[in-house]
Amino acid sequence: MSSGTQQLHALTGLRGVLCLWVWFLHVAMLLWVVGARPFDDVVGSLLASVALHGYLAVDCFFILSGFVLCMRYQSEQRLFEAQFLREFWRARIARIYPLYLVTLLGMGIGVWLFSLGDVVHGFPPKYEKLSDYDPVSTSSFFANLFLVQSWDWFPRLTWNMAAWSISSEWAMYLLFPFLVMCTRKVKSMQLAFSVALILQILFLFILEQSQMAGIYIDALYQDVDASHAVMHDNAQRTSLGAIELGLVRAVVGFVCGCLLFQVYKHEQFKNMPIYKLALPSFIVIIAILLYVNVMYIYVWLVLFVLSLCDQRSMFARFLSRPTMLFLGNISYSVYLWHVPLLGFLLVWPGLGDFLGQTHWALLLFLIMTFTVSLLCISALSYWFIERPARAFIRGKPAQEND
Repeated sequence: MSSGTQQLHALTGLRGVLCLWVWFLHVAMLLWVVGARPFDDVVGSLLASVALHGYLAVDCFFILSGFVLCMRYQSEQRLFEAQFLREFWRARIARIYPLYLVTLLGMGIGVWLFSLGDVVHGFPPKYEKLSDYDPVSTSSFFANLFLVQSWDWFPRLTWNMAAWSISSEWAMYLLFPFLVMCTRKVKSMQLAFSVALILQILFLFILEQSQMAGIYIDALYQDVDASHAVMHDNAQRTSLGAIELGLVRAVVGFVCGCLLFQVYKHEQFKNMPIYKLALPSFIVIIAILLYVNVMYIYVWLVLFVLSLCDQRSMFARFLSRPTMLFLGNISYSVYLWHVPLLGFLLVWPGLGDFLGQTHWALLLFLIMTFTVSLLCISALSYWFIERPARAFIRGKPAQEND
């Protein structure tokens, strides 16, 4: 199977940062569920505003996926031949499924063990108002097992809740030949860039209709006593927003990534000082996260990702450092292990009460400890689960970013 050998290391580093963004989003949600309120001052509120928009990282993942796969298979001409499809899908399964299966089975065992005690529908009795939101049903387990949970089968986030995006990603792999064939027909750099922006702008209207943006922030400053009821309402809305729009978000992001690659490979692009967009794009993104309607961030995310394709960008150089590359390489493990870890913390006896009442300085120390623990687990998972399983399925040594 022919494939491009070129790599943009900055995009690997960016993937690691995005995974941590998702992690801190869900840490903030956990603190909120247990009644912790470390967001009362101005600085805390600003940090919370950034963290609680971590769902945007998933849309960046889809863009990066489309871009990187188009780069890898840019010279492939056998997109619809059986041999290519067999090898391509085998490589994709080797990339995403082994660790996904391990975390799913691990959560299944964990739910079974905790169900022997006082846990109701995956939540401790203290959070019984969440109990009619059942994330661990038997039927949804099989949907997760076959990676179809975001294909309009179940209107809820289930089991490893972050894995709905992996289900949507798998759908994009199945559609990859068709999507690449369509985007390759866009020869003009200006047209490819314009279509990518138009897709993102159209997506803004879809998001506004779904009211997905900001769903995590509704009850941030609500009374602690009312937090359980508000959490239930947001859990339902979050599920509907993420799952019902899962495939739409994946298609828009993946196609946008394919179009951005068409821009990147154009001769005109090589002569453009695109790196100069990195800093202003980053500043605008932060400003939007803090002060402006977050819907407008998608266009700037496109510009920022494109600017990282130029190594002259200081952000591209930073994200290409060995530490950031390692974080990017273990990012898939971070993404799949962080929900089981948070679920374990949620159901651990007495830990929720402790987190809800502890001083903010100790809380910060514990968050950093949990983060380091997650990174250690993910590094071990990468070396001893991801890479060996990938090599076994593909029949050859695993490569970085394979």
